[in-house]
Amino acid sequence: VEKLLKRGRKKKAYNKKEKRKKKKNIEKRKKKRNRKKKENRTKNIEKRKKMKKKRTRQEQKEEEGHEGNEEQEQEEKEEREEEENAGKEETEQNDMKKNVKKNKKIEKTSILRKDEKKDAKYIQMY
Repeated sequence: VEKLLKRGRKKKAYNKKEKRKKKKNIEKRKKKRNRKKKENRTKNIEKRKKMKKKRTRQEQKEEEGHEGNEEQEQEEKEEREEEENAGKEETEQNDMKKNVKKNKKIEKTSILRKDEKKDAKYIQMY
């Protein structure tokens, strides 16, 4: 009877030890996971800061480049607009001429077709 009691006590003690070990392992895993998360967070924050710096540098460069060129850009725009207007007027005139030519061609072809039909009817009759 005493041996059985000893065995039971030993088993209980062993089970408690195992439970403690499992809990410790679980806690260790949690700590490790949280540590990794923190590291990743800090890395991401640093990356974002670097990207912001890069963006601000690029924007500054662009602004510096644009300040001197504003007058030139306005002049270029005006020149382009003048060229486009002149080009539009020329194209309109050309279109008018082409339309007149097309209309004449259409009239000629329609007259020719009518003549051909008349000829065909005349030939069929005889």
